[in-house]
Formats: sequence, C-alpha cells, structure tokens
Amino acid sequence: MDTRNLTLKGKMWYLTAMVNGARISKSLRTDDLAEARRKRDEILGERLASRDEVTLLKSVRRQLEGIQFEEEQRKSSKLSGELLMYAHRKWLHSSSRRYCGEHQEHMHISHWQDFLAWLKKRHPEILYCRQLTRGIAMEYSDHVFASKRCTRTYNTHMTSCRQILAVIEQADEHFVNPFGFIHHRSERDSVSKEAFTEEELRLIFAHDDDEFRLLFAVGLYTTLRLSSALKLRWEQVTGGYLAATHEKTGADATIRIPDDLSYWLDRVPEADRHGSMFPTFSGMGTHAASFEIQRRLQDLGIVTQQKVTGESGHERTACVRGFHSLRHTAITLSLQNGASVASVRRLAGHATERMQVRYTHLGADTAGQAAGAIGRFW
Repeated sequence: MDTRNLTLKGKMWYLTAMVNGARISKSLRTDDLAEARRKRDEILGERLASRDEVTLLKSVRRQLEGIQFEEEQRKSSKLSGELLMYAHRKWLHSSSRRYCGEHQEHMHISHWQDFLAWLKKRHPEILYCRQLTRGIAMEYSDHVFASKRCTRTYNTHMTSCRQILAVIEQADEHFVNPFGFIHHRSERDSVSKEAFTEEELRLIFAHDDDEFRLLFAVGLYTTLRLSSALKLRWEQVTGGYLAATHEKTGADATIRIPDDLSYWLDRVPEADRHGSMFPTFSGMGTHAASFEIQRRLQDLGIVTQQKVTGESGHERTACVRGFHSLRHTAITLSLQNGASVASVRRLAGHATERMQVRYTHLGADTAGQAAGAIGRFW
C-alpha cells in the first residue's frame, strides 16, 4: 500500500512533502486512499515538472556561458600565446628540451613555481608568455640576486626560467624568451671559479688521506662534477676504461684511463676495489662533501673564498676554488697542451662551444701555445 508523503489525520488524507526546497502540507479532502494517491501524484507531478524546466533552463544557460567563455579564452590565447601557469607542463613533455636528470626536472619546476608566485604578487596582470618583457625578467633577476642567495642558487633559478621558456619560444614564433638575456651571477659579480695552480695541486696530492687524493685525481683527469664522481663504483673500472656519465648533460664521460690516473687507482689494494670508490665522501652527500673538501683545501693554505660586492651593493662571500675548479684546471691545461676543441668538449661533456669558452682560462699571450702534458703534480 503506497502511502508515501501521505498522512491520515482523523478521516482525511494530507499531502506532506518537500519539493524544490519548499514544504507542502495540504489537505487532499478525501478519506479514500486511492483518490488521495491520485491527487498526490498529480500535485507532485506538476511541481516536479516545473522544477525540471527551471533546471533545464539553468543548464542551457551554463552551457551557453561556457561556450562563450571558451571562445573568449581561445581568442585570448591566440593573441597572448601560452599561459604561464602551463608552460612548465609543455616543457616537461617536450622532446626538444635540453636533457636533465629527474632531480633537475623537479628543481626546474620548483623554481618556475617560485617565479609564478613572485609574478602573481608583483605583476598579477601578466598571465601569458607573450606578456613577459625583458624588464620583468631583469626585475625578477634583481629580486633573486638581492636575496643574498649563493651563486649556484641564483644561476639555477635563472636557468630554470630560461630553459622552460626556450621550449615556448621554439613553438611560438611571436614570443622572444626574455630570460635569454639574463647573465650568470658570476658575470654580474665579475667572479667565477679559478683553476688550481701547479703549487696548489702539489699541496693537494701531498695530503695524507688516500681517498681525498684519489677523489682529486679522478676529478682532474675525468673532469667529472662532484655529484657524478661520488657515484662512481669500482665495477665501472674495467679493461683499462672508466665508464661514467656527466649527469648534468647526460653526455658520455667514459675514458681510457690515463697513466697518471692509473697511478692512484693502482694504489688501492685489490681487496678494497669493490662498491663505492669514495665511501667516506659519498656517505656525506654532495653538499656536505663539497664543504668538507673546501675545509681541507683551507687547511692546506689554499684560498677558497673571496669577498665580492655585487651590482645590488651588498657584499657576499663567493667560492672561487673547490672541487669544481678541477674542471677549469683540466680544460685549461688540455688546451694549453694543444688538444683540439672537439676532444676537450668530449672530455668535459660540454653541450656548446660557448660553455667551452666559459670554462677556459687562457690569456692572450698563452692562447694556442702548447705546453707539456697535464703531467703529475706529486
């Protein structure tokens, strides 16, 4: 017996229901249940039909507004190019972007989000890539530069913005990458890593820690960055070759082991040639190992830091010598020895000749002169 929404009060049936947010309580003026059900269905049917019509009209209105909004968005997109908030996604899925490891991918995206947060605060009207100007790029560069962050942090922030927008520039002929004109912090501060002198190398290879000396020998003769060197394992030394990769660029760093590097590798007992080549330093992690290396260099009397006053007027401490200086040293000595640019680029894993020039420390008087081989500094 169907008595939904029906209530018997005395001898009369009443309709009690909620329809379209309104409460209905009404006498159906009958004591017959069948008649009450008929009246109930008739009343509720009219009310529900009215609700359906309103809902349908609202739905149609939403669809029309949505179509109009999407059309406006498409027109705006054609005029302004790619939305900034989606630029990193396009970069991430682009087959033409420069190679980088998973860690660097996360770093680039994180730096891009930092830029978007700054942009939203300072220039909330900027939503599309084509709206960016060199002035805005320089303003953000000054913001990061003035935050007293280290050189590496500043450079990686600028690199992230430059590389992400480079992909947009390739796909949009009307867009010019404004971060393509931003210099590295070392160029703004007029300071960069310096190569080790022969006397400094002799001090390093006279250190009493065999693992420390081996690490520097590997850095000098392979030009591997510290993060890549610390991941080396003895299993990668086989048949007179050292198999390695420049993680930053993905370039092959495999080399036939030179005699001067063999000298240090052969000093390690055969029983110890398994697992990590540098267990002490790799266990610290790259950043801690870098600080420990600088501390040991300072103990040897080698100047590793220099006070610098940048464009913003504040003074900071710049690292001028560290493990990375071995790349500068090796490249400089290789070119002094008459090695071809192509062979040095292969050794260092440089992606461009411009980067090759940046790592070369040759004066006008010595350029092109062939010196002796890198040789031994012990």
